Amino acid sequence: MVETNNFQGRSRGIAARMLPVGLACAVLIAGCTSSSPEQQVGTARQAYQKHDYHAAEVQLKSVLRKHPNNGAAWALLGHTSLATRQYDDAVHEFEKAKSNGQPAAALALPLGRALVASGKYQQALQALNKPEGKSPDHVRALIASLRGDAQAGLDNRDKASAAYASALSIEPGLPDALQGQARLAVQRGDLESARAALSKAVAAHPDDVGSLMLLGQIDYRSNQCAEAVKRLTHAMQVGAQAMTGAQQQSGRALLADCQLRTGAADAAQKNIDALLSADQNNPFGNYLQALMDIRQGHYQDAANHVQATLNADPNNLRSMTLMAWIRIAQGRPDAAQPFLTRVLARSPDDMAALRLQAGLWMAQNHDDKARDLLEKAYHRHPDQPGLHKALSDVVARLKKNRSNDKQAGQGLGDVSLQLDLARSLAQMGSDAAAQTVLSKIAPANPAQRRAVAEARVRIALATGDKQRGVQQAEKLAQDNPNDAAIQKLLAQSYVAADRYADAAQVLAKAHKATPDDDSLVRAQAEIAAKRGRYAEAVDDLKPLQRAQPDNADLTLALAGLYARAGQAPRGIRLLQSAVQRKPKSDVLNQALVRAYLSSRKTDQAMAVITDQLQSKGKSADWLHLKGVAQLIEGDTEVGLKTLARAADEAPDQPQFALDVAKADLSYGRPQDAINRLQKLRRQSPDFWPAAGFLALAEAGAGNIDAALDQVAALRQAGHEFDADVLSGDVLRTAKRFKQADAAYAKAYQRQPSGRLAMAMFDTRQAGKLGNAAQPLQQWLKRAPGDASVAMPLAEWYQQHGKAEEAAKLYQKVLEDHPDAAIALNNLALLNVSGDPQKALDYAKKAHDQAPGSAAVTDTLGWILVRQGQLDDGIPLLEKAEKSAGDSNPEIRFHLGVALAKRGRAEDSKRAKSLLSKAVAKGLPEKEANRAHHILSQLGSNGGSSAKAG
Repeated sequence: MVETNNFQGRSRGIAARMLPVGLACAVLIAGCTSSSPEQQVGTARQAYQKHDYHAAEVQLKSVLRKHPNNGAAWALLGHTSLATRQYDDAVHEFEKAKSNGQPAAALALPLGRALVASGKYQQALQALNKPEGKSPDHVRALIASLRGDAQAGLDNRDKASAAYASALSIEPGLPDALQGQARLAVQRGDLESARAALSKAVAAHPDDVGSLMLLGQIDYRSNQCAEAVKRLTHAMQVGAQAMTGAQQQSGRALLADCQLRTGAADAAQKNIDALLSADQNNPFGNYLQALMDIRQGHYQDAANHVQATLNADPNNLRSMTLMAWIRIAQGRPDAAQPFLTRVLARSPDDMAALRLQAGLWMAQNHDDKARDLLEKAYHRHPDQPGLHKALSDVVARLKKNRSNDKQAGQGLGDVSLQLDLARSLAQMGSDAAAQTVLSKIAPANPAQRRAVAEARVRIALATGDKQRGVQQAEKLAQDNPNDAAIQKLLAQSYVAADRYADAAQVLAKAHKATPDDDSLVRAQAEIAAKRGRYAEAVDDLKPLQRAQPDNADLTLALAGLYARAGQAPRGIRLLQSAVQRKPKSDVLNQALVRAYLSSRKTDQAMAVITDQLQSKGKSADWLHLKGVAQLIEGDTEVGLKTLARAADEAPDQPQFALDVAKADLSYGRPQDAINRLQKLRRQSPDFWPAAGFLALAEAGAGNIDAALDQVAALRQAGHEFDADVLSGDVLRTAKRFKQADAAYAKAYQRQPSGRLAMAMFDTRQAGKLGNAAQPLQQWLKRAPGDASVAMPLAEWYQQHGKAEEAAKLYQKVLEDHPDAAIALNNLALLNVSGDPQKALDYAKKAHDQAPGSAAVTDTLGWILVRQGQLDDGIPLLEKAEKSAGDSNPEIRFHLGVALAKRGRAEDSKRAKSLLSKAVAKGLPEKEANRAHHILSQLGSNGGSSAKAG
């Protein structure tokens, strides 16, 4: 009997994606012969697998100089260029490999990757538009995900989403597809969905750099600076040699910003000093130094550094607003006024500037001017609570003044205005200055004391100091146990600290005390949804919606939760009932149509659309939906024309015209898109999304100068951040990767975003990095329930032989996520030798959660075989081997061993074939030796069974 104990080493093969999959699929080396080209290619392959790409390239080019028709060498050289991000070279080399006999289907995936990375999205779709039905599931999933990337590059989000969903239906934990879903979620502003997708990715593949980097950027965007500090510190430690100077400057700037916000002033100062030492005119370095000076009360030094920032970037709104605050703090309102005037001229809705200007005027007893300013802003943005509060304070003060027939003369001493000022400073990134303002407030009554306490909590959360925010919220809730609003604030602080269970408990207790407060129910549903527990959120919201069936907001929210919980038919039925009660509601009817379209029920969607168009005439909204439905049905020409008609019906709504241009791009009509966008720019010059898409369309067509003209226009209008992002997009499309990275880094300094995270990831990825465990260990000390970090650390422990530590973390993950298939699977592997029954129990649970996973099925089958249950185990191994195909030789090894062990007459030949193929594909040394031993036994026994023990 052959016994295999190499279980702990297998977890990575199960959880990690194979790199590169195309290499495993392509026939790169025909065989090991004595001829020189094959030996050189074999040597190159070994260098490639060790990530010594330069050595591999030298060997392969030596082969190709003498043997230019060696398709295997061309294919491996293409993989080498892909690994070193020489994407144009990779495309050329894969094409040469195909023309020299390498299978086109096997090269479709790596070629598609190179084309997508070089911005050639339409060509990528063509390269990937090959039937891959006979390919292993993993390859099919990767190809579907890559199609999603290409569609996303063309800004065809619906098609991209469908492609990612297709990939995940094949392989549920595929990082590429989950990252794609996360990027789409970030684009629509749904950071929680993005985080949930990436948490699944890192749970399944803990060392996937793309997923980890994107998660880190989302943490930064969410003002979770404590986590960002850990990730950035780790990146600077392990990636110092691989980073360019610009990347190091960007990393130091972000790190300093986060450290300053979290109160690590000494560490921040070191990074700021390093920034300014490298470039004393660095605008962000000077801005951060100004915040440091304010923290220390050195206002004139702060003003000097802000001026240095403005010298480099004269139209930077954030710096001008900060300069205004400094001048006010110095008692120089006359010097502050020019800066506020410039900010509000360029950005009339800038909240920080509005509050400062209103406060300044009130300090000068110009209450009417303050009221007029805030009223105008409030009419433009009635949903802005800060504006409503500031305006209410001004109006209340005016009434008081008039009733007393005197001027208040309180100005910036007014508690409400000081609170607004503190919030503004926090939003500007100056937590220390905000806290200074709060410390000088002298509340005169309990209501004011509560308002100050609430402000402290919100500022702490907004600036990423979650621990302080939670502590202050707990104290506030303890003092106000029956105040539902305070209890909700406490729950929000728990959510910010990833303490979802505590948040849910607080809300449940508050709801029990005040069962008639519907807002608590809504908050409970929101928390459940943030945790990815959509079915639970449905259960929370359903009774409330039933009690208020005519509440359209509740109906739409519940319908959306049904869709996210995988219960789309129930969401459709809910909307159908709502429409029956309110048949004339455009909002409900349009929501129903979108639900139909999401479920590909185009006939039902078209029936509603036709009815609405007949009753309402030419409506741009309904024509637009009709065009979308026609495109989904595959009627491209008619659909594009209908979208154009919708745009013609609403010339004052440029978004419709933009959607037509986006559809043109998605369906391979770049020149039509360019013409339409140029016309839209002339008609609506202040509609800046059109400038962005025009720049990308021009860049895609090779018109780089024209694309950069749009970037310049955006910058000239004062949209510095958007211009930096767009500049990066254009330069990346033009394959000017170093310049693109610098542009993204500059934008990231201004405002972190998911898209920027992925853009910088592409430039910073330099292979696998060491010391991966350190930031995970540090974070879990603060947030032990964070599965997105616990899973990769547990896998790291498992890979490095620390089974006990790994098991503890997996079990911790399962406490909050009992259905985590990878955690269950890996616990099964860890218990194989020590507790076989526990291993079997875990493996069965994992298989129940992921029956379509070849790796999970293999684990269960192999454990059963090891325990002598051949009749139960072999069918599972057969299923796993059929699903994995050539992509996983270890599964073939397991099936071959099992068949040899069973020893039926028909098993011997199949076992020899499977084991031979597994050895040829490459097995770990221990398993390869055992496979050779079984093969020798099978051969010496004349084809009879090999003894296994």
